[in-house]
Amino acid sequence: FNGTEHAQLAALWTELRAALIELFGESGESLARLPGRADTSGLPIVRALTTVACEVVRRFQERKARASQLDFADLELDVLRLLREHPRARARLQRRYQHLLIDEFQDTNAVQWSIVKLLAGDPLPQRGLFLVGDPKQAIYRFRGGDVTLFDRAIAEVCSEDNPSLNFSFNFRSKGKLIQCFNELFSWLMYGSTPDRPPWEAPFTKLEPGRK
Repeated sequence: FNGTEHAQLAALWTELRAALIELFGESGESLARLPGRADTSGLPIVRALTTVACEVVRRFQERKARASQLDFADLELDVLRLLREHPRARARLQRRYQHLLIDEFQDTNAVQWSIVKLLAGDPLPQRGLFLVGDPKQAIYRFRGGDVTLFDRAIAEVCSEDNPSLNFSFNFRSKGKLIQCFNELFSWLMYGSTPDRPPWEAPFTKLEPGRK
């Protein structure tokens, strides 16, 4: 890049980064700098792979359309589009589903969370929306699951009058095992400190619920 191009790219990046963080969470947070020299050298390869990938996606979408089929991602995106673009349908679904319980919330992706918020109403209600999850058990990143949504959702939903509830009792394991787990994971994991990256689940001490 020459000086002018680099300045234009830097300005564009500053504008886009906030949107990337909102969309991609952990991945967006890691994009804190402009591409380096190695990234720039590999740009032609990335462009070529992107061209191939776009063509594969286009053909896949055409094939699904001919067969009148939808995959899971289509279902998510079509529901999101319906709720965003059709106020009457959104209002009807909001009247029908006035209480929402989202289990395994740590594996929720950005599209799913947007759907939940559109169903729950804006601003988010203080009643009728119940989220259950454990960020330490997040395993669906390959499906777009974003564990950073956990903290962001708590900030959006909870307040001083409606705090989040933490359950630390373990009824599956005996006390000596739990003591071992606490000692090991308190060493491996971040605590609830300002230096904890948003994609790292904080360590929470477990308490034995059985003797």
